[in-house]
Amino acid sequence: LLMIGPAALMVVLLPKLRWTALRFTWLDWLVLATAIGLCAWNIRKLMPLWRERRSSLDGERAEVSVGQQLSGLQAQDCLVLHDIPVEGFNIDHVVVGAAAVYAVETKSRRKPGKGKASANVGYDGAALKFPGWVETRPLEQARAQARWLSDYLRGETGEPVPVIPVLCLPGWFVQLERGVQQAEVRVINPKMTGVFLEAGVLPRLQQAQRNRIVHALFKRYPEMGD
Repeated sequence: LLMIGPAALMVVLLPKLRWTALRFTWLDWLVLATAIGLCAWNIRKLMPLWRERRSSLDGERAEVSVGQQLSGLQAQDCLVLHDIPVEGFNIDHVVVGAAAVYAVETKSRRKPGKGKASANVGYDGAALKFPGWVETRPLEQARAQARWLSDYLRGETGEPVPVIPVLCLPGWFVQLERGVQQAEVRVINPKMTGVFLEAGVLPRLQQAQRNRIVHALFKRYPEMGD
């Protein structure tokens, strides 16, 4: 909207100018240089905001995609909750399964190129190996959220609750390396929902305990806490 008026004036007036008669003074050049400098400075300041906005939109789309995939677990005796507010942050998704509770953190990462090779991420239990870079921070975040949730549920229910950290990477093909089954954090693609149905060596949660867990989780929503 701010550009419509000046653009219209330029279209109307510029063809009527006698360019050969124009003479620029030092003040004219100073004004032009200042204008160009201000434009460059503003563009430089806007670029980080644009990247932040793009990252936020990518993250939002990733959370919605994962939420849709996880919702299918409801039909297999799992409870799925989304965007749980906790102390200073949110847990993207929580799945209450038959034998454990899963704290699911979703991360969106743009692929560096095209083709299947650029969409592969390796996981060795300690780091995420993307094409061209390595990350560990998402794993640390998933572990921290699971620890917080485990402590919270223990305090609310009065009994230990196993909480398994899960990191979900929409759009990536997760390649698990040897021995990764023993890793604390599970790394999955949203379609790998079978991880939430594997009880493994954990005993099944009693229905009364599951009810207490669900009640404690619902208390985290301000509109449902009472």
